[in-house]
Amino acid sequence: MFRKALVRYRYPGLIGLCFWTCLMPAPGDSAAPVLTREEAVQKARAGDYDAALPVLRQFAQEQPGDLSIQADLIAVLKWASKPEDAVAVYEQLTLDRRGQLPEYALSEVALAYRDVGRSADAEVVARAGWTRFGERSAGLYGWCKC
Repeated sequence: MFRKALVRYRYPGLIGLCFWTCLMPAPGDSAAPVLTREEAVQKARAGDYDAALPVLRQFAQEQPGDLSIQADLIAVLKWASKPEDAVAVYEQLTLDRRGQLPEYALSEVALAYRDVGRSADAEVVARAGWTRFGERSAGLYGWCKC
């Protein structure tokens, strides 16, 4: 009995160490490193959509009020040849929020609409972009004859 008490009070950290060691993943079992939003966009620009899209989707789900995340997700989905998904993200936004998207996202939405065969919707988005951004976007929206 004295021996049990000695071990308990002399080595209290040993029990905690064993407990935490059991909870830690094995070296080969570690999860993929979590990317920041900026790192995910950089990966997408480099063509690594498989790494970027899950991260951006998670950020978009966790922070639905952050329009810049939605814009990044739309652009990366279009770059990844997923125009249907880009259109779906865009159409989930309210009309007011759609009008606040940055130029690069509107351009990708217009192209995504075109890619899925909805040219009338593409022209509407392109015209909205032309109205908001004017001459700066002439090259991006010129294809729809705005």
